[in-house]
Amino acid sequence: MPEEPQSGKRRPFSYYLLLSMVILTLVVATGVTIADYLSARENFYTNAAMMQRQTEEEITQTVQLVDSAYRLYDNTLNLDMEQSFDIFMAEYDKAGRDPARMNLTQVKSNLGGMMDIYVINQSMMIEYSTYAPELGLDFKQWPVTHAYLAGILNGSGFFPDRIVREVSTGQFRKYAYMPSPDHQYIFELGLVGDVFRERHGKLQFEQRIADAATLNPYVLNVRLFDTTRHQVNNFSYRPTAQEKAILGEIIEKRETIEVQDAIAGKTIKYLFINLTDPQYASDMSWIVEVTYDTALIQDQLNRLILFHGIVALAALCVSLLSAVVVARYLTRPFQQIVTDVDTVAKGDLTHKVSSSFSLEFASLEKSINAMVNTLTATIDRMQESEMKYRDLVGLLPQIVFEADTKGNVVFGNRAAFDTFGYSPDELAQGLTALQMVIPAQHERLKGNFQDSLAGIAFNGSEYTFLRKDRSTFEGLVYSAPILRGNDVLGLRGIVVDITRLKEVEGDLIRLNQELERRVLERTIELEAAIRELESFSYTVSHDLRAPLRAIDGFSSILLEHHKKDLATDAQQYLEKVRENAQNMARLIDDLLTFSRTSRHPLNIQTVSPRTLVEEALEELRFDHTGRKVQIVRGDLPDCRADPALLKQVFLNLISNALKFTRTRAEARIEIGSILRDTMVAYYVRDNGIGFDMRYANKLFQVFQRLHSSRAYEGTGVGLAIVKRIIDRHGGSIWVESQIDAGTTFYFTVGQGSSGGNGNP
Repeated sequence: MPEEPQSGKRRPFSYYLLLSMVILTLVVATGVTIADYLSARENFYTNAAMMQRQTEEEITQTVQLVDSAYRLYDNTLNLDMEQSFDIFMAEYDKAGRDPARMNLTQVKSNLGGMMDIYVINQSMMIEYSTYAPELGLDFKQWPVTHAYLAGILNGSGFFPDRIVREVSTGQFRKYAYMPSPDHQYIFELGLVGDVFRERHGKLQFEQRIADAATLNPYVLNVRLFDTTRHQVNNFSYRPTAQEKAILGEIIEKRETIEVQDAIAGKTIKYLFINLTDPQYASDMSWIVEVTYDTALIQDQLNRLILFHGIVALAALCVSLLSAVVVARYLTRPFQQIVTDVDTVAKGDLTHKVSSSFSLEFASLEKSINAMVNTLTATIDRMQESEMKYRDLVGLLPQIVFEADTKGNVVFGNRAAFDTFGYSPDELAQGLTALQMVIPAQHERLKGNFQDSLAGIAFNGSEYTFLRKDRSTFEGLVYSAPILRGNDVLGLRGIVVDITRLKEVEGDLIRLNQELERRVLERTIELEAAIRELESFSYTVSHDLRAPLRAIDGFSSILLEHHKKDLATDAQQYLEKVRENAQNMARLIDDLLTFSRTSRHPLNIQTVSPRTLVEEALEELRFDHTGRKVQIVRGDLPDCRADPALLKQVFLNLISNALKFTRTRAEARIEIGSILRDTMVAYYVRDNGIGFDMRYANKLFQVFQRLHSSRAYEGTGVGLAIVKRIIDRHGGSIWVESQIDAGTTFYFTVGQGSSGGNGNP
C-alpha cells in the first residue's frame, strides 16, 4: 500500500505529550498566578480605598468639630452686639432716618471703638461705613449672603453672624445685622479684636487635619479653601484658572468631586464640607483638597506582579523537569504499538501486536488485533461485493460508464459496448467522452462535465450520441462524482436511450398543434353564434314589444272609449289582457338585462356603496309612497367594483325588500356591512314575510319564485341578475331567512374578473 504524502513535519508522540504537559502546566500556573494576583490586587485596592475613606472621614469630623467650637464662641458675643444696636438706632432717629446725616464716627466711639459701622441699602450694597475698604461692597457676588440679607431687610429683630476672616487682610471680624424701622436699610456692626485671632489659633485645626492625613501613606498634600476660593491661612496664594473653575463648580454644586491626573500619577479629591447654618449669613463651608499618590499604588502593584511572576517561573521549571521524566515513561508502550501497527500496515495482516504491562494498553492491543481480523474479513467481503456489482452492471440494459477527471472513459458495461460498437480493447487503448457525442455539443458537454465533478446535480442532460459507425441516437445522462474522502476521482453515470421518447414527443407536439387549430376554429364559430344570438335577442325583443304595445294600447282604447258597450266580464278580460301584456314586457326587459349582465364590460374602480344606496333609494321612492318604511343605513366602506352593476345589485335587493314587507304595518329595511373571514360583506335586511330555507337554492335561478305572482308581482329574474353580477366580480352571495321573521341577503365583492376596464 503506498505511503500517503506527509502534509507537514511529523513528530513523535512523546513530543506532543511533553508539549501538552508543558502547556497544561503553563496554563495552570498562569491561572493560579493571575487569580492570586487579582485577589491580592483587589485586597490592595480595598485597603487603599478604606484608608482613603477613613482619612476623609477624620478630616470631615475635625472640621465639623472645630466649626462647632467656633459657633459656641460666636454665640457668647451676640448679646453685647444686640445691645449695641440701641445706640445705632437712636442716632438713626436723631438724623431723621437719613444715613447721610448720621455721625457714624461718633457712634463708633460711643460703642467703645471696637465695632465698625455699615449701612447697607436696598441694592445690598454698603453705602456708608466707618471702614473705608468696604465702602461700595456689593453682596451680589455672594448669592447665599445676598439672599440672607434680603430676608433681613423685610424682617425684624437681631440677626447675628459668624466670626469670619477678611479676604484682603486676614483680620477676624464678627458681624451682626438689624433692619431699620422703616425697612429701607440694614444696619451692620463689625466687631474687631485680637482676641479672635488668639482663640482661633488655640484650636490649631490645620495641624489636626495634617495629622489625620499623615496616617495615610498615599496622601501627598492637604489644602483648605473657604467659599471665597481662598486658601485658609495663606493670603499670598493665587489659584490658577483651572483651580478657580474646579472650586467654583464645587461651590455651585455643593458636592465633592474627584480629579484624575494620570500623567503626574496623582488623584486629587476635593471634599466639600457643608457648614451652612440658616441662622447666620456667612457660609462657613470648607473645601479640603486632598492629593493622593496613585503612582505609589502602581509601584507597589508592579512589585506584586514581579513577585508572582518569579513564583510562576519557578513552578514552571519544576513542572518541565517532571514532564520530561513522565513523558518518557508513558510513551514507551506507544512506541512498541506503533512498530507493530506499521508492520500490519505494510501488508502483514497475520502479525500480532505485542502485549503490554498496562491494563489499558493491553486492551488497546487486543482491540487492534481484533480490528485487523475484522479488516481481513471486510476485504474479503468487499472483493465478493465488487464481483457481484460488476456482474449486475453487466446485465443492466442501460449504459453504465465511469470516466476520470480528464474525461477519459475508464469503464463501460456490456450495454455500452453493444450500443456504441466499441470493444474492450479499444477502451483500454483510450476513449474519451467527446468521441461519444456529436461535435456541436462538445462545449456543453465540457461545461456540464466540470459542473458534475463540482457536485452540481442535473435532472438528466440530453445529448445526441455518436456510435463508432457514425450513426446517432438521443439519450439522457445521469451522473454523480466518484469520491474518496474529500477527493474527486472522476464521474460515474448511466445513459438512457430516449430515441423512441423523442419520436413520441414529436407526435404529441403535432397533436397539440392540431388541437389548437380546432379550438381556434370552434372559438370563431362560438363568437359568430354569440353575435347571432345577440342579434336574435334584439330582434325578438323589438318584434315582441311592438305587438305587446299594440295589444296593451288597443285594450286600453276599448276600456276607455267603448266601456259602456262591453259587458262586465268582457271588461275584466280586457284588464287581464293588459296586465299580462305588461308582465310579458317586463319579463322581456328583465331577460335582456340578464343577458346584458354577462356581456357588459366591467369598469372596476373605487366606489362608495353609500352613494349607490342613496341613488337606488331615490329611484325606488315611489315604491313606498304612503307606507310607513324605516330605512337604516349602517357602515358601508368603499370597495373596488363596477359602479353601474353594483348599483343594480342594491336596486334589486332593496326593491325585493320593499316588496316583501308590504304586509307589515311598519317596514324596516337595514343596509350595512359586516366583517366575514377578513372580507367586508354587505347586507340588505328586512322584516318581511321570509321563506323556508329549504328552498334557498332556488332563489338565484331564472324564473324561480317562492311566492305567488298574484300576491307579489315580479318576473323571477331579479335575484338571478344579482348573482350574475356578484359572480362576475369574483364575490359570493348567500341568504338567511325565517318564515314571518324577515330575510337578509349578504354578498361580497372581489376585484372583478378583468381587474379594471374591459371584458372579463
